[in-house]
Amino acid sequence: TILKLHGINAAEVEISVGTWTLDDLVTGRLDAVQGYAITEPFELRRRGLTPRLLPVKHHHLHPCAQVMFASLDSINTHEDALRRFLKATFAGWRAAMSDINTAAELVAVVSVEQPNAAENREILKSMRQLVLGVEGKPVLGTLDPQRWQTNLQTYAHHGMIERLVSAREIIDMRFATTY
Repeated sequence: TILKLHGINAAEVEISVGTWTLDDLVTGRLDAVQGYAITEPFELRRRGLTPRLLPVKHHHLHPCAQVMFASLDSINTHEDALRRFLKATFAGWRAAMSDINTAAELVAVVSVEQPNAAENREILKSMRQLVLGVEGKPVLGTLDPQRWQTNLQTYAHHGMIERLVSAREIIDMRFATTY
């Protein structure tokens, strides 16, 4: 769908799905890889490379990242625990944003992938707007059913899903509030 939306003929591109590492990109084994727009560019810069980001979005498609999924059985059985988990997750992110220096040091102590506190500080600073939002509109911990519906319409139009479904069919609105 992304290729079609950007006028690229999918028949002219070889798409591989599987595991990858940034080494596959660095060595040329793969020409492009999907990753996060925050952490991987820092690692590539650390390796002396200048990454080029190709946004996976279009005016008809605004993908979501870091969506949490659970089965309906799990939600019905553990709704209170899931609410507490989400509340703690989002509170943790807000706390990290309120004290980026401490958060960066804590990540460096426990992370094999991000052991550099200074780099973690820059990553967290770049995430600030994603977590806290702009102009008092929170981002993290909110769901936008209209954004999901637009994506679902695009997916149905391009055959990624068998039929058009409503966002309310796939989003449990009990969890669609800010935590």
